[in-house]
Formats: sequence, C-alpha cells, structure tokens
Amino acid sequence: MSCVQDSNTLTIKAALDFLYKYLPLRSEILSKKSKIKLSNCIIWLLGKRDMSVTRKINLWLFGKPNMENKFDINKNYLEYIISSVSDFLI
Repeated sequence: MSCVQDSNTLTIKAALDFLYKYLPLRSEILSKKSKIKLSNCIIWLLGKRDMSVTRKINLWLFGKPNMENKFDINKNYLEYIISSVSDFLI
C-alpha cells in the first residue's frame, strides 16, 4: 500500500504491475479485509488522472480486456469495487 501511495508515478506504475501480475483482485492470497483496504488505496489513484495509471488500475480490478477492449467484470469481486468507489465519492 505504501508503494501505491508514493508520490513518484513510476513507483505507482511498478506497484500496480506487481499487483496485476502476482496479487490480482481475483486471487485467493489476500483476505477480504486486505482486498478492501488495497482497493480503497488504488481507487484514490483515479483522482490523479494519469491514463497509464488508470489503465493499470483497470487491469488489476477487472483483468485483461477482450478483443473488443471490453472488460468481463466478475460479480464476485464487484463488492470491493463498489465499496471503494462509494468511499471515494463520500
């Protein structure tokens, strides 16, 4: 979480690449509480309005897009995203 909250954009991108590759949201490695905390930190990055960071966030949240560049959203993990976005908007 500290790497994602760093002020350096390259550090954030590297952390998101690591999360996408080794700790995706759909993995069973992290607990539910850890997934919620991590997704809250990552959703806050959307406020930076950096397109490459936003793309990496989408990859971590939803996985790779299909051939039409659309994401298949798994409803099991949608609760993490909804709670994070609602916390972000409040």
